[in-house]
Amino acid sequence: MHYSPSNTTPENLKLIAQLRKMFGEKAQPDLASVGAWGTALIYQAVAALGSDADGLKYVDFMKGKELTSPRGPGNGSLPRLARNVFVSSSTAI
Repeated sequence: MHYSPSNTTPENLKLIAQLRKMFGEKAQPDLASVGAWGTALIYQAVAALGSDADGLKYVDFMKGKELTSPRGPGNGSLPRLARNVFVSSSTAI
């Protein structure tokens, strides 16, 4: 899972602001908090199809859907969610 808290996407800044509002100024996002953002697509599928739909109907619903998360934009292409990867580096001074 690729993620950097230094990413300046609007969604990442929103996530950091919300975490700090909830847990204080020292709060930092981690893979769990970032991963939870992706559940929005699952929520949309259940809201549209109901909680007792066949599993493949959920998959079909998610195909091609756009998802913009703190990690950047992606879409519901299968077999994997396609995402941009942001590369950063650090330098010792």
